[in-house]
Amino acid sequence: MKTNDEFIDFKMTKNRINRIENEQIKKELLKIKGISLRITKVKLSTREEEHLISNLSTNEVDYNQIKGFIC
Repeated sequence: MKTNDEFIDFKMTKNRINRIENEQIKKELLKIKGISLRITKVKLSTREEEHLISNLSTNEVDYNQIKGFIC
């Protein structure tokens, strides 16, 4: 990650979908084609890093709010 709070577009390729066993989930994933995920990196008081994955926009919850929930 280049920053502590980034969005990535995760494309639903056939190769990824074929690894899923549940046929209903496969059908739904084929419909949406992809998803945007937010990855937030937070340094804990133990000096470890935690990576959180969500679909929350920065308008809903900013980085400092997420960091406050964890630390």
